[in-house]
Amino acid sequence: MPTMSKWESLPTEAINPNSLALDTASVGDVVDLMVGRLRRLPEHTRGVLPLAACIGNTFDLDTLSIVGERPARQLAHELLPALCEGLIVPLDDGYRGAGEDVDEGDRRGRY
Repeated sequence: MPTMSKWESLPTEAINPNSLALDTASVGDVVDLMVGRLRRLPEHTRGVLPLAACIGNTFDLDTLSIVGERPARQLAHELLPALCEGLIVPLDDGYRGAGEDVDEGDRRGRY
């Protein structure tokens, strides 16, 4: 007897197509949430994130060290709170911003 996945077992009446679409208010709420998380970070971390955002959605410590004019080890320490908050994600060769909202919030200086 074949097994059914969770998705196959849901009755179609249970899915509201209107709840699946993101409206502009929801996007604004996400940006506000991210900005609030950024504001709670230590000042030294908030100072590094705009530099990282200017590099791009992905960045490495060597490039950030050149832009930030500080040793890579110090920048790694300063990024730790953002890493713990999930605002940046570690990669094999650097970091990735958690999303476009973080980059946009940094560029606008909203925190």
